[in-house]
Amino acid sequence: WLGNVLVREGVEALEGRSEELLRTVEGLRKNLIIVTNEVGMGIVPPAFETRRYAEVLGTLNGELARRAGEVYLVVSGIPLMLKGGEK
Repeated sequence: WLGNVLVREGVEALEGRSEELLRTVEGLRKNLIIVTNEVGMGIVPPAFETRRYAEVLGTLNGELARRAGEVYLVVSGIPLMLKGGEK
C-alpha cells in the first residue's frame, strides 16, 4: 500500500497517507490482519525516495504494532509472536 502511495503520489504524500491509514484502522471495530515488510533490517538505500519510504514504513509499522493486540514476525515461514497471545 505504502509503495503504491510512493509511486502514484510521490514521497511527499507518504507521511500524510500513513496518518490517514492509522486513523482509519483505529476507527474499525473488527479484527484486521495487516501483512507488511520489515525494511529496516537490511541495507540502507542510497536514493532519498527509498530511504524516506523505509523511514515512513518503519514508523507506520511501529504505530500499527503499538495499537495491535497481537504482533508476529514471520521468518522463513515461522511465525514468532512479538506481542499478545494468551496470558
